[in-house]
Amino acid sequence: MSMTPVLRKRFYDAYKSTIKSMNFTFQNDSKALLNSKQLLKNTCLNPLEMRQSLFKHIPEDTEGQIKHLEDMSKILRTNVAQAVQKDKYKYELKMHKDIELGDNETIKEDKGSQFKGKKFKRCCDSD
Repeated sequence: MSMTPVLRKRFYDAYKSTIKSMNFTFQNDSKALLNSKQLLKNTCLNPLEMRQSLFKHIPEDTEGQIKHLEDMSKILRTNVAQAVQKDKYKYELKMHKDIELGDNETIKEDKGSQFKGKKFKRCCDSD
């Protein structure tokens, strides 16, 4: 796959950003860090082989692949938190300043719900 210098730079920057996000997200989990870097390397450097076996959803065009890398970097940084097991049934999440936190009010909103505008009925409600 031949790339223009501009696309090559964007691809390199997105790849590097994804590696940095992996280092940040999985900094205390060497096994997850190693596996994620190996998967990224195999996906980016051998895209046809990996796409045929695992990643059929990765775009074929270079622009799509770069966008996919940029999105993956953002998701790793803002939506993935590592958990550490404290006791047999207790885990502690390692949160950081970049994690997107929601509040209960946004969950209660009926954005695009199939039940929007319909009255909610519980089992104990009478007809």
